[in-house]
Amino acid sequence: MTLLRSLRQHPLRGRLALAAVAAVLGAGGCLLAGSPGGRAAVSFVLGLLLAGAAFEIGRFNLRLVKDLPPTLSLLMALLSYGFTTVVLALVLVAAKPSAISADAIAGGLVTGVLIWTIGQVAEVWVVQEHP
Repeated sequence: MTLLRSLRQHPLRGRLALAAVAAVLGAGGCLLAGSPGGRAAVSFVLGLLLAGAAFEIGRFNLRLVKDLPPTLSLLMALLSYGFTTVVLALVLVAAKPSAISADAIAGGLVTGVLIWTIGQVAEVWVVQEHP
């Protein structure tokens, strides 16, 4: 099975594999940097999880409304983004400052957004270029 066919048939699997590699490398990097108690490593993985969950929940919601008028699809997208913002705010408020590392969680979020964005672009390119 070629890589392109695999991406087309299992796009989520590819994004999850890339996220798992990023989690191991990012958490390992945080531990090597001397984070006390692995706080930065856990924060990095939490950022990755938040970004991945936000993208996948958004994709799921948009698939639910794909046959509805565009204004309702836009409303669902905006509600998904709002929900993501609220969840992120709740996680940050609920977490003790001594329990998470702001720099590491931000790094995990940015890494997760890049992984899922690249995955989306690759998925669209594979479908358009190789039907």
